[in-house]
Amino acid sequence: GDAQHRGSSFGALGRPPQPTSEHYENLLAVQWAAFVETQPVFIEDESPHVGRCGVPQRLYKQYKSEEATVLRLEVPKETRISRLVADYGRYSTEQLASCVQQLSKRLGGAKTAEAIAFLQEDPPKLAQVAELLLDHYYDGMYNHQASKRP
Repeated sequence: GDAQHRGSSFGALGRPPQPTSEHYENLLAVQWAAFVETQPVFIEDESPHVGRCGVPQRLYKQYKSEEATVLRLEVPKETRISRLVADYGRYSTEQLASCVQQLSKRLGGAKTAEAIAFLQEDPPKLAQVAELLLDHYYDGMYNHQASKRP
């Protein structure tokens, strides 16, 4: 996307440098102006930042409001794991380990070490890393955020 980031600790991998928040807001404004007023707009229900880029405050408040319709996509875990391996498996194990390390505070030392050990195997066990991160970090975070929605 325009923020040049996928929104997680892995979000900057393979992406050019992020624009400034001001430039990002301008890019969003140009896209917003092109929308058809009678058609719905779908926005991922995320935090107020995409990497270092800030989502415009009015837009963030709008999609976090009680009036916003929320759709939750349920994708089988195997499909998600395959997609993650396809998207991130091309990066070096050192880059991936660095991203995993950024999650250590919330993931915990033992699970962080386990994920990094999977990456150090020959060949790296990428599907196991993806599953571990989904089970012990991302899904819990997504479920927590969803529980705060009406």
